[in-house]
Amino acid sequence: MKKTLYLLLLAALVALASCNNSTHREVDCRNFELTNELYWFSGGVGDSVIFTNATNRRIAFRIMDKSSQHTKRYTSETGCGCNDWSGMLLTDGVDSMWFYSSVKYAENQEGKQYEDVYIILHHEQSYFNETTRENLANYSIDTFEFSNIKKFEYSYTKPSQIKSVYMVKDLGVVQFKTAGGEVWTNTNLSTYAPNTINSFSYSENICD
Repeated sequence: MKKTLYLLLLAALVALASCNNSTHREVDCRNFELTNELYWFSGGVGDSVIFTNATNRRIAFRIMDKSSQHTKRYTSETGCGCNDWSGMLLTDGVDSMWFYSSVKYAENQEGKQYEDVYIILHHEQSYFNETTRENLANYSIDTFEFSNIKKFEYSYTKPSQIKSVYMVKDLGVVQFKTAGGEVWTNTNLSTYAPNTINSFSYSENICD
């Protein structure tokens, strides 16, 4: 009797496992579709981006990494989904800028996009994301006029922390301002260059 019950239980478990496995199917993801990179710096690894302040001090950020990854396909019912991301890192000694963008979705859903901006200046870190971003129609720096601006702003209080960042399509960050009143301006405000996905190291993965 015990042996019969054991065999019936074993058969039920096998059937249940087979049933669960039968619901697993491969789902193709859409093409890589992030566009936040258009507002990042368009140079390649090793290129420099220089900022100056009112006293002509310079910060020469060097592009250290531009990476992206695309989920090509995933297996349903496994906790997987479509997940694309890209990132860019610039450094100058202890100072750095890091941009990160990602989108996650399943099946044909629209997907949630995330955008992160980190800046470390004089050992103080400032962080911004899509909740601290607003779009400006126009912004001017000296004689330069810009349109379709991304502005990130947060009420940091430490003097070296960044309180606002201004980004322009095909130029990257054109200016940032600290809580202590310093204004740092990109020395290149006129040379527009598209930031294509081909300028990033690119990889694909399958989640199963």
